[in-house]
Amino acid sequence: MAQRGPLDEVAVPEPRAGDESSAEPDVEAASATDDAADPEAKPEPEAEAESEAEAEEPEEVPPGEQIVVTAVDPAEVTQDLANRLAALDRSEMVASGRNLAVVNARALLTKLQTLSGALWVAGPPKSPVGWATLTTPAEGAVLHGTVSTRNRRKGVASRLMKEVLAYAGEQDYAAITCSTWTDSPSETFLRQQGFEARPQPHAVRCQDLYATAERRRRIGEDTAGYGASYELSTSEEELEQGATVYRVLATHLITGAVVGSAELSVAEGAPEFAVNGTVQVDPRHRGTRLGTLMALELIAFVQAKSKKVRTIQVSSPAADPYITTILDRIGFRVIGTQSDHRLRLR
Repeated sequence: MAQRGPLDEVAVPEPRAGDESSAEPDVEAASATDDAADPEAKPEPEAEAESEAEAEEPEEVPPGEQIVVTAVDPAEVTQDLANRLAALDRSEMVASGRNLAVVNARALLTKLQTLSGALWVAGPPKSPVGWATLTTPAEGAVLHGTVSTRNRRKGVASRLMKEVLAYAGEQDYAAITCSTWTDSPSETFLRQQGFEARPQPHAVRCQDLYATAERRRRIGEDTAGYGASYELSTSEEELEQGATVYRVLATHLITGAVVGSAELSVAEGAPEFAVNGTVQVDPRHRGTRLGTLMALELIAFVQAKSKKVRTIQVSSPAADPYITTILDRIGFRVIGTQSDHRLRLR
């Protein structure tokens, strides 16, 4: 029915392949600041139960000291190690200068124990300086990882990559994919390793729901009249993976056909973020502000049902003018552009 124009398929940011010279943390999300909102209406973030609340920068390994890379069975990852890996990602997020979303320790532990095929930790487990993991979904092996800023240019990323490629060869994987910021040192490192950028880079956008509340209110008033021909309905679905998907459907009142849909997900392990968003509008109903109406309805629905959500992060094709117009109109800001990279192994 509908042609896709995503608020896009974004996951809660995850670490990507690092660069030994200046690899950046993986998928990052930032809070937008547009149209200041009443600060008293902004809820205080809850403290994390784990020790990851304060991200501590890993110690710098003395020059000349060998950094050991250890293979760890993902099924045996402890909460303490997950805390330290998550803290490493958070410290790199801070070092990057972006206000980014990072998978917290609870969600990272679940991901490592259930989705990862292999995990490598660089440096002592009590103070890791880098890590990498291969997840193995149906579409093929996906590489994620990071290296601490203070320990780059020491061959850490190259050592991690060597272990990754050896393991991938043993498993007879056809290819490895990963994503990184366009034109970053991380991208340069991946190309040096033989990865090739895939077409259609994605622009990463985010929105602070409280900072943009007034803007969305005004846009909602301006577009309300466009919705006379449509009925919007909402629903939610709890998934076994510990996430809730919130949906909006648009039905054309004249024909009775469903002509649009939108959805966002909120994970139990990262309740401050709404991600994995999509918006679909039948091409015959574009130009009616239906995409904007559904996006605003969806955001309001998520806020009403999931009180802790503060930020929405989305990723959409950089060259898609339709979705770009919708996102920019309702207050999203571009944080950067990411490209998928693939290394063919056979």
